[in-house]
Amino acid sequence: HKDMLDAGIVDSKQNVIQVPGSGVDTTRFIQQPLPAGAPHFLMVGRLMRDKGVYEFLAAAKAVKAEFPEARFSILGRAEESNPTGICANDIPQLESEYSVVFLPETKDVRPYLAQSSVFVLPSFYREGLPRTILEAMATGRAVITTDMPGCRDPIIDGESGIIIPPQDAASLATAMRSFIQNPEQAHHMGQKARMIAENIYDVAKVND
Repeated sequence: HKDMLDAGIVDSKQNVIQVPGSGVDTTRFIQQPLPAGAPHFLMVGRLMRDKGVYEFLAAAKAVKAEFPEARFSILGRAEESNPTGICANDIPQLESEYSVVFLPETKDVRPYLAQSSVFVLPSFYREGLPRTILEAMATGRAVITTDMPGCRDPIIDGESGIIIPPQDAASLATAMRSFIQNPEQAHHMGQKARMIAENIYDVAKVND
């Protein structure tokens, strides 16, 4: 609202209502049970440095050294022409060095969210309200994300996820470890995330 006032888009007499993003279809993204076995941390986003890809990689490497059974995946499109993008040719080396699986871009993320235990978006630039976070919450997944506009907005820190400082791989690793050391945490936070998605971010309510 302050940005809009400063830019002259609205004036102080106009009534402004903040819409909670574009919403999520909670009948299409249904709550899914957590997968059995080792914790699986999933990041979804375009392969760009600004999205926190390298923070995810560094955190994964640190956590994997302590908990070899943990799994880490990044699903997204290579960004060949973006100045901060990661090229497709870089992926094999990154997979080998960091023990992270890169999944190709897909038109339906639901099966991948269902196979994950915790959703991660360590972006460090101002987002809108990331649809990926809302889709993960609707699936019943706890979220680790950064204290940045957009990313932090739908998350209740310590209840539906964990908010970490931007560009801080060590804090991301600590958050990941907490889910491994406290197996029930992903379940409880995931339940809360689903409830928030239904009550606040359901697309029908947002449209109204």
